Amino acid sequence: MNRRIALSALFVLCTACYGWRRTDIPEPNAGGAWVVDHPTRVSLRAGTEIRLEHLRIAGDTLIGIDAQNRRVELALGDIRGLRVRSFSTLRTAAAVLAAGTAVFLYVGLRTLSGYGGPTS
Repeated sequence: MNRRIALSALFVLCTACYGWRRTDIPEPNAGGAWVVDHPTRVSLRAGTEIRLEHLRIAGDTLIGIDAQNRRVELALGDIRGLRVRSFSTLRTAAAVLAAGTAVFLYVGLRTLSGYGGPTS
């Protein structure tokens, strides 16, 4: 039971530490000035979404690597939006606070109920 609680808390903390942050679509010819190595969700005007990594700009084209490790080139005019995966301090603090509160309540309720664990 305790292992399950610990694994659940770890899962919540790991998933809460990162979030998707909107970023501006780069200007054409941004060149080496615009590079993103983090996973990025690229929303296309056609309504689809692609997840790419290692993005850079070449002329009016966004170049990145997809999940199958293939090079993908997209015209900047075809892109509706970009969301970059990044560390979220606020979400992480909230998750730590929630996990700490849950552990505090769990231990407190077990103590109040008189169950202190197995005795020898």
